[in-house]
Amino acid sequence: MIPRARPNYGFKDLLKAAPKSRDPGPASAEVAERLRDILGLPYVLLTPSGRGALYILLKATPGAEVLIPSYTCSAVAEAALLAGKQPIFAEHGSLSYNQSVDDLAPHLQDGRTYIATHQYGFGAPIEAMTDACRSAGVTVYEDIAAAFGTRVNGRLAGTFGAACFGSFDTTKLVNAPLKGGFLATADPDLFRRAQNVAQGELRTMSVMRKMALIGAAFVLVGLRNPLLYKAFHTLNFAWRGRATAESGELRTTPSQVYLDRFADWQAQVVLPQLDGFEDTIRRRRANYQLLRSRLQHLRKVALPPEDAGSEWVPIRFPVLCYDEKMNYYERGVGKGMDFGFSFTKIAAPTAHVSAHAIAAGVLNLPFDAALTPMEIETMINVLTELEAA
Repeated sequence: MIPRARPNYGFKDLLKAAPKSRDPGPASAEVAERLRDILGLPYVLLTPSGRGALYILLKATPGAEVLIPSYTCSAVAEAALLAGKQPIFAEHGSLSYNQSVDDLAPHLQDGRTYIATHQYGFGAPIEAMTDACRSAGVTVYEDIAAAFGTRVNGRLAGTFGAACFGSFDTTKLVNAPLKGGFLATADPDLFRRAQNVAQGELRTMSVMRKMALIGAAFVLVGLRNPLLYKAFHTLNFAWRGRATAESGELRTTPSQVYLDRFADWQAQVVLPQLDGFEDTIRRRRANYQLLRSRLQHLRKVALPPEDAGSEWVPIRFPVLCYDEKMNYYERGVGKGMDFGFSFTKIAAPTAHVSAHAIAAGVLNLPFDAALTPMEIETMINVLTELEAA
């Protein structure tokens, strides 16, 4: 079975990282420096996770209300609530993964903060968004958890707003065991406030926590094997009568993914991936374009948007099922291809019809850095068979 997601690191990377410290160190400093070079932003703070980065940013930000896209990970709303903010959801005017400026217009009020998302790595109309927000006195933070490396009209996502935050989760472009993230900004005052929050709240992960994360990472690497993954899928999903572990529940107190410092041993796993950063981007863009061109005949699902300028760094290949999503999923699994689920459970009000329609219909094809030409052919064949059924 083709896994729904695989980490970019391997057993050797984990063995090399295991002796490294649970505190920040030389590898962490180098990761931060690499991020500064890539983004062109002078201030970078490594964090326990992407949601942890947003939590720190929002705790360092005045104002009580945070404007959030209705279709996005529930972790965004969770981070806002934990930071003591009131989430305000902006509905999508269409079944589009990213929002338009028109979606924001009714909600732009002085003192609010908007979380601008480039969903799945697809560039949002961020220039128009930041212009509209700036005119209304709204601060923009860019969510590049899924868009690290994406450009919009030649400019890197993450450099338009007052700050950005990213993720090293297993489903993202760069992976750390098992979480990790960063925030970046050109604003020294905001960065100083974020540093103060981090110093007051972050702690060194325990020895047991480190061992648990390394053990889980070894399992993830082992699950690259199709036969082992099929057994895992049977035990973890099929026999438990579920297709995803997403619950949609929002934590009421910060967990370890908010409070554990990003450790030097995790940074050691990230560094080789940053060495191959541009190559990873090229492969993902090529695979995205190949899949779109070979799947134009599909009518039971809607394909993701075209990257006309070859500027995006897609970390997902979502298809929107017109009906019977779970039937489509189960038949695909039966043919040897798993699907991922993104935000099946979202935090937006049920009255936000478009956002919930996207969440109810979207499935993600396997789309990671380890995807092979043979797997791509298999996926195309499976989807063609599902179309004909």
